[in-house]
Amino acid sequence: MENRLSFTQGLIVGQLSVVLILAAFIKFFIFGEAPSPDVAASLRATERRSRTLAHKQSLLRLRSPSQRVGGGGQPLNRKKSTVLRSPPTLTIGSILSKTYYNVDSHQPESLDWFNVLIAQTIA
Repeated sequence: MENRLSFTQGLIVGQLSVVLILAAFIKFFIFGEAPSPDVAASLRATERRSRTLAHKQSLLRLRSPSQRVGGGGQPLNRKKSTVLRSPPTLTIGSILSKTYYNVDSHQPESLDWFNVLIAQTIA
């Protein structure tokens, strides 16, 4: 006797698997916690710095030895520019003060819009 699932059982298992995948997606991607702005900014700065370094190194490799300054192939030692400002420190207080957002007097956020969205989807 062959042990096979009926059409209805297969349909139910398939629907449940789709619902579980959809629920996992919603939980982790929609309601997941976003990285803090400080972490995201430092990550972008690190990536930008590494791309710039790689670009400079590729340009140095493309130059012929006769065009190199110094002739010995030694890398140029450059002093850090004093013209450029250091990047400002991003703190929650500085961001809130620039946007005039007062945490103490602002009403708390609610999920009423989400409840209405779910009700409209169900209806």
